[in-house]
Amino acid sequence: MYHNRIAYIPAGLFSGLQKLQHIDLRHNLIAYIGPDAFTPLPSLQEVRVFNNFLQCTCDTYYNLVAIADFLHGSHCQEPDAAKGLVFDGNKTTHANYYGLFNNDSFLCTARTVSAFKPEPTNVTVIWEMPSEAYPGASSPPLEAEIQCTNEDNAPTLTANVDAIGTNSHTFTETDGVVTGIEYICSVGSVWEGNSSSRGLLVPAVGNQCSAHGNGTQSNDTEAPCIPLVTVPPDMNGQQLNFTISTYDFSLSHEDFARASPLPIYNSPKYVRDIFRGAWLRVSDDPEEDLFSSWFKSDPEVNLALTSHLTVWWYPDESLYR
Repeated sequence: MYHNRIAYIPAGLFSGLQKLQHIDLRHNLIAYIGPDAFTPLPSLQEVRVFNNFLQCTCDTYYNLVAIADFLHGSHCQEPDAAKGLVFDGNKTTHANYYGLFNNDSFLCTARTVSAFKPEPTNVTVIWEMPSEAYPGASSPPLEAEIQCTNEDNAPTLTANVDAIGTNSHTFTETDGVVTGIEYICSVGSVWEGNSSSRGLLVPAVGNQCSAHGNGTQSNDTEAPCIPLVTVPPDMNGQQLNFTISTYDFSLSHEDFARASPLPIYNSPKYVRDIFRGAWLRVSDDPEEDLFSSWFKSDPEVNLALTSHLTVWWYPDESLYR
């Protein structure tokens, strides 16, 4: 995994890999590490994190403390209060060793963040804050710091709101939202005048509606729903929204083991599936190992990822794009 462009480590990424001994993450772009990314890994002996861009949130703190004895090359780039602090089993006497500093250097950020564009000139950000402002704190963050950036030289959207009892914020055209711009949003925190790092970065995807609006409701009654068709009043048109689910098996399944040379299957079988008729599948046990198993979430073998695709109707051109 070294020398790639990995930007973050999702929660539980290595879960279930009981025999994993070495993780080499050198020379990546890793900024955010999700909860329990490296635990439990009973056989782990070494983690190398040289040359990354670690944002030392409270989740990063908990992750790195759990593996500190065999962690090498890890130091904080953000926030300012934690910049330069070292998590390294070989540097416990270093002047910047993390254990010599107060935990309030590692301010928490939102652990779940979603960003939507309910209208072309609106960006809504929804988040869930942890129960502590920093590792071991007795109270949650008091202030949330929302930021949506872009690569089109449009103004950065920023807002600071009360984090107690508030879990969403909408930017409007008055705040500088520009139509057609792709925004990347994050929710950090402020504690006693110090800002956390940005934390998890998420793109603002196409139209979503509130839990009480029209559309297809998710199982979580407090989660936003996805309208099948909406009519933006300023466009006099329609907008189609699609939820795209993918399942990443790359860390658990033998078919992704990068065997060399790769096996060549000359006679794949068609295996009957009770829902869809038949699937193309290579299997030693087609009665049990159905192709449809690739299209469902199973935390023990895959990482479920969800994204959204929005297609706009342009009445003047009579087409969606």
